[in-house]
Amino acid sequence: MELTDIVPTGEVPTLDNIEAFNELLQQFPQEYIPVQHLVHGGMYSRTIRVKAGTYAVGAMLNHDNISVMVGDCTCSTDDGMVRLTGFNVLPASAGGKRVGYFHSDTDWTMIMRIPDGMRDVDAIEQYITCEYDKIQTQTLLSKESPQDKLEDKE
Repeated sequence: MELTDIVPTGEVPTLDNIEAFNELLQQFPQEYIPVQHLVHGGMYSRTIRVKAGTYAVGAMLNHDNISVMVGDCTCSTDDGMVRLTGFNVLPASAGGKRVGYFHSDTDWTMIMRIPDGMRDVDAIEQYITCEYDKIQTQTLLSKESPQDKLEDKE
């Protein structure tokens, strides 16, 4: 089954579409996706490097953000399922949840404002998503893998 079998290209996926696809993915071995965190100037960035051939489902986000993608993936955006290649800067609205297939190794960075003084990544992750307990950095998969890197430039 392909991602576009569940969410056709050009259509905005529903939460039910994404959850159904996520349930299907849970039947397969899970891939560790490294996360790099950066906290600076009242902003938080979260960068993942996804290997070619990987399907991924993100967490629902509580706040608007900007996503920067470099690579090649078919993914959900605010405007529907699209194939993005090269360098892309995208708006991502609060309440959104992303799903994608990565055709080549791809870097994806999410950037959002956070409350002044918030510096702890665990607290930031709780702030940014209502699905805190489902994100990879909080699951056993992450605990068994190399620690994610935190860069703090303030």
